[in-house]
Amino acid sequence: MLLIAPCSATKKFPVPSNLRGTDVHASSLYGYARQWLERIESADAVCAARNLYGGVGHKAVVSASELHGVELMFVSAGLGLVKADQKIPSYDLTVTPGGPGPFGVLDIPYHPEQWWGAIHHRSSAKMPLAEMVQEYKGTVVLALPSVYLKMLFDDLDAVDTKHIAKLRIITTANSTLPARLREQSIAYDDRLNGIAGASTGAMTSLVQRAALHFIGSVLTDHRVGAIDAQRKRVGAALSAVKTMDRPTRNKFGDVAIVRMIKKMTHEQRSSVTTALTTLRHTKQVACEQNRFKGLYEKAMNAEK
Repeated sequence: MLLIAPCSATKKFPVPSNLRGTDVHASSLYGYARQWLERIESADAVCAARNLYGGVGHKAVVSASELHGVELMFVSAGLGLVKADQKIPSYDLTVTPGGPGPFGVLDIPYHPEQWWGAIHHRSSAKMPLAEMVQEYKGTVVLALPSVYLKMLFDDLDAVDTKHIAKLRIITTANSTLPARLREQSIAYDDRLNGIAGASTGAMTSLVQRAALHFIGSVLTDHRVGAIDAQRKRVGAALSAVKTMDRPTRNKFGDVAIVRMIKKMTHEQRSSVTTALTTLRHTKQVACEQNRFKGLYEKAMNAEK
């Protein structure tokens, strides 16, 4: 079994300035990709991919791999497909709109699938994921957030019809997929947090945490090998959980949140993930993850 998960914005090693997506200056997507790949190719690796990334979602997919003997790979906007034990450099690039990457730097329409094509333009594997799925003998579980799925649409759509049945695509209710891929989807929602023994966390890590549950509680039971039976098993597990009330959190401007971060980290040095958890669940303050990351960096830089 192969589990394919996203990389994470959290890196456990410092990122060199030239490997930040905001440091690349180009006039086109392919020009940006060419410069980026030249930097990656000349960069020093710091550790295996499984040890570089961090966060709740990453912890969940690593647990799925280690507990159930599942092969693990990552989809990286900056590196392409990466094996879990492959040594890679520390970097910061995303295809999220406005983030440190081509769609945050270039004034171009938002088509993340074009970026995936651009970074594989010079590669012999134009559709690396499709080729891997077609060659792989077992089940391939995709646990990717919607922006990564969108980046891979063209690649996934190239999977030959006879190999599509290998896929299990973990999604959420608001995910959109081409029809032939939708037939291979398994939908989860925030009731996952209420399933006994399941990994808990925010919606941003739901598909990775769902993959841990799906592999451990569904795929390992060979009595439910067909995808329809697997969907029913997941649906039953979710239906047994009472719909969770969403907490009401207060909204603050950037200045106020930076002030809160400074106070929290002054009292006890916290990582960006720990600080966001404290802000949301202890102080009941609303803040989107990418926004918080930027404010956290601003607060940390002000402390220097």
